[in-house]
Amino acid sequence: MPHRFDLDTASQARAPGEYAVTLTDAWNIGPVPNGGYQVAAACRAALTELGVADVLSVSSYFLGASAPGPATLHVEVAKRGRATSLAQVRLVQEARERLRALVLAGDLGELRGPELHRRGPPELPPPEACLRLDPDAPVSPRLMNEIELRLDPATAAFTRGERDPDAPLELRAWARFTDGRPVDALALALLSDVLPPTIFNALGITGWVPTLELTTQIRRRPAPGWIRLR
Repeated sequence: MPHRFDLDTASQARAPGEYAVTLTDAWNIGPVPNGGYQVAAACRAALTELGVADVLSVSSYFLGASAPGPATLHVEVAKRGRATSLAQVRLVQEARERLRALVLAGDLGELRGPELHRRGPPELPPPEACLRLDPDAPVSPRLMNEIELRLDPATAAFTRGERDPDAPLELRAWARFTDGRPVDALALALLSDVLPPTIFNALGITGWVPTLELTTQIRRRPAPGWIRLR
């Protein structure tokens, strides 16, 4: 059975460089589809148009709030290369451009070269010792039904009603799909935008904090299991 993420980011080609997609409310934050979800849908259309396997980097600009419902993805190929290809994707809904993304794509399995790692993954307590954002809580975003997110309590003071203007603006967490879908490179485009705003720890839950720009760089395909977020 297909996983919800794959169904909800799928699009159908209806003309050269034009794809029809239906944004669903399963990934909403309030009335608006999560930005990372929209980016993932744009990336999937770009990968289809380019005929390559993986997203390497995506820079996205949110030009207006989208809504659940039909939309069109316009994909313009800027470059086709042996190692990397580049496409621009515009998400248009009700004749207005809502999202523009530049998607650099290739095959992560074929990348070769020297590696330098100066910082490892974030240190976290085990998932069972972390705080799960309850999908049934009245203020919980609906996408928490699709993503199991477990916050490191040391970085989640806002969940206890605390705030500190001098608090480090950092959140650490574990994440995975609730339906067991493995996390791949495309899913990282979504997971890069699922953490609550870090400003909540300093100022408290202040209200709507929209994403205006989002850049995600992907270096390799994720290992199986939980994903660490920081």
